[in-house]
Amino acid sequence: MKNTLTPKEVKLMEVVKNEWISKLDNCKLRTNRKKATKAINWLYELSEFKKPLIIFLSSPLGAQYGANMMKNKGDQVRGQVWDQIGDQVRDQVGDQVGGQVGDQVWGQVRDQVKDQVRDQVRDQVRGQVRGQVWDQVEKEKLETFSFCSYGSISDYGWVSFYEYFKKIGIKIKPEILEKFNNFVFLLNSGIYDMIQFEKVCIVSDMPTFISRDERYRLHNTKGPAIKFADGYELNFIQGVAFKDKKLFNSIIKGTLSVEYILTKIENTEQRRIAWELMDKAKIKKLKNLKILDEQVDGKGKKMKIFTFTIKGFDTPFYIYEGIDASTNRYYHLETDKQTVWEAKAGFVGLKANEVTYIAEY
Repeated sequence: MKNTLTPKEVKLMEVVKNEWISKLDNCKLRTNRKKATKAINWLYELSEFKKPLIIFLSSPLGAQYGANMMKNKGDQVRGQVWDQIGDQVRDQVGDQVGGQVGDQVWGQVRDQVKDQVRDQVRDQVRGQVRGQVWDQVEKEKLETFSFCSYGSISDYGWVSFYEYFKKIGIKIKPEILEKFNNFVFLLNSGIYDMIQFEKVCIVSDMPTFISRDERYRLHNTKGPAIKFADGYELNFIQGVAFKDKKLFNSIIKGTLSVEYILTKIENTEQRRIAWELMDKAKIKKLKNLKILDEQVDGKGKKMKIFTFTIKGFDTPFYIYEGIDASTNRYYHLETDKQTVWEAKAGFVGLKANEVTYIAEY
C-alpha cells in the first residue's frame, strides 16, 4: 500500500494537471472523426445501446441546432459510464492508497490534479459556454437538449486524477484498466461535448481559440475569449460573460461615461469591469465630486471614498478607490459606505472595527 509520495511524484502532479488543461487551452486538439466514431460506438455499447448515427458539428451551439433539426430523436442517453468505469477505478486505487498517510496523499493529489483541472476546464469553460448556448437557443425559441453526462471536457478532472495514479504505478485490474484507457482514448479523439440520443449522437468539435487571464478565467479585452470553427464565439472579461457585443466593445474601448456605467448597466459584475477599464480621467471631470474619506494602508497606498450626484437621481453615488497590490493599478467599487474602512469591511462581510487594525488589508 502506498502511503507517501516521492519528490518526483509530487512534481508529476503539476505535469499531469497541465497536460489535461492544455488539451483544451492550446486549441491544437481537433476532432479525429475515425477515432471519435470508434470511441463513441464503444461508449454506447458499454451503456447497453446500439451503435448510433454520429453527426459531427463545429460548436456546442451547432450541436443544439442539429438536435432541433433531427426527427424521431428518441430519449436522451443516460449511460452507465460512472458505474462501469469511475466506481471500479476508484475502488482499485482506493485499495492501494489508504490509511491515515494515504488520506493525505489522496487529498494532495485531488487538490493538485482533479480539482484544479475540473475548475479550470469544466466549470470555467464548459459550464460558462453551455449556459451561453442555452440562452441563445431559448432566445430563438428552440428546444433545449442536454449535453452528455460523460464523454466531454467535463471529464478531464476525474480522468486526470486517476491517470496520475496510473502514472505512479498504482495497479488496476486489466479488464478495468482497459475500460479506463478506452475512455481516455475517447477524450483524446478531440470531443468538446456531445448530445447523446438513443439512435443519434451529435458531437461538438473543440474550440479553435481560447484566451484566459492570469487566474485562468476566460478573458480577452481585444475580442472574443473563445471561438469555434463555425464562427460561434463568446466574449468574456475576467470570467464575466458579455452577451451584448455593443456593450462589450464600448467597455473594452473605454468609451462609456460614468453616468452610463452607473445607470444603464444592470449587471453588477459587468458594471465593475466597466469601471475598471474606464478612463479614470473621467472621474475627475464629474460635477459635484467630493472626497469623503482618505486613508493609507500598511504599504503606503492611498484609499479613498468619493461621492457625486447624477442628474435625475435623488441619492448620491459613493465610490471606493484602491490600488490592486498584484498589478499596482487603481480600481473602483460601488459602495453605500462613506468611510474607507466601512467600505472595505463591507466588501468581505465584516464590520469596520474588524479590519482597521490590519494595516495591510
